[in-house]
Amino acid sequence: MRSAFNHILLAEKCIDPLFESKPDFEVQRLILESVGLDQYLPENAEEYVRFQLENSEDPMLEGITLEKLAENHCSMPLPGTEEPRIGYADRQFKTPTGRMEVYYEDMTPVEQALPTWVENSEAYEGNPLAEKYPLQLTQTRTRFFVHSHFRAAKWLQQFYTPYLEMNPADLADRGIQDGDTVEIFNDRGSFKAPVRANAAIRPGSSRIYEAAWSKHVVEGNFQNVTNNRLSDRHEYLLTGAPISFNDTLVEVKKA
Repeated sequence: MRSAFNHILLAEKCIDPLFESKPDFEVQRLILESVGLDQYLPENAEEYVRFQLENSEDPMLEGITLEKLAENHCSMPLPGTEEPRIGYADRQFKTPTGRMEVYYEDMTPVEQALPTWVENSEAYEGNPLAEKYPLQLTQTRTRFFVHSHFRAAKWLQQFYTPYLEMNPADLADRGIQDGDTVEIFNDRGSFKAPVRANAAIRPGSSRIYEAAWSKHVVEGNFQNVTNNRLSDRHEYLLTGAPISFNDTLVEVKKA
C-alpha cells in the first residue's frame, strides 16, 4: 500500500484466520475458481504484493522490494519525499474557482450557500412535543467498539452491554431505581434496556452508546425511536443524508 504521507506500508498477517473466516485475497481467488478464472490471480497474497512492487512503473517505488519492506518493519519512506507532506501547498483546490470556498452556489435553494444555523427539528427549547417526551436521547461513541464492529466479541461484552444512562434526579422523578429495566419510547417506537444513574448526564437528557445490536438489549432496537427526519440540504451533500441521531425526544418508564 502506497501511503499519501510519503511512505509505503506493508500490512502483515497478525494471526491465522479464525474458524471459517478467510482473508480478502483468498475470497477473491475462490470466487474466480468458481467461474474458472483463477489463472488470472497469483497463488497467494505474497505473490500479489511482490508482483505489484516488481512491475510498478511508479518511480517512487524504484528499489523497494518485499524483502526490504520486511527488513524495515513494513514501512519505508518513498524516495524523494524526505520533506513532510503539506496538503494543498500550491493553494489549488478542486472547486469552481480553484480557491478554498465558503460559499456554495448550488446550495442556494436550501439557503445554505453560506454556513447558516439550522434549529433542531425535535430537541429544541419550546417544542410542545417535549411535554409528552421530555428527555433528549443521545447516541455517543464508546471506547469498547468501533461502531458495531467487535460487538460479537465476548471478551468485550464483559466490559459493556447496552444500557441507558440518566441523571439520578430524572430517575427519582419517575420512580426508577439504578439497574431497573426501563422502556424508552416515543411516537415512532420503543425499546427496553437496563438503566444506570449517572450524575454527569444533564437533567432532561439520556444517553446510550451507539450501534448496539438488537440481541444485546432487553427488547427492540434503540433505532426504533430515532428521529428519521432528513434535512432539506441532504441531497446536496457529498457524504449523503445526515441522520438526526441526537435530535430525538423520548420518555422513559419502568418496564
